[in-house]
Amino acid sequence: MFFSQVLRSSARAAPIKRYTGGRVGEAWMITESRRLVPEVFQWGAAICTCLGWPGAVYFFSKARKA
Repeated sequence: MFFSQVLRSSARAAPIKRYTGGRVGEAWMITESRRLVPEVFQWGAAICTCLGWPGAVYFFSKARKA
């Protein structure tokens, strides 16, 4: 019964588009750069936060003592 339902639903699914040789969307490099640039900034912020908080504590505690 499960397999017949799967076959029925797959028969109604939209046909798969095949690569025709022409460019369908925008370039791969633009797509990947739009995806990766925010992630690189988020990674850098996380690393700076994890590794930089002791320096910030030291800097601000030293500034208050002076």
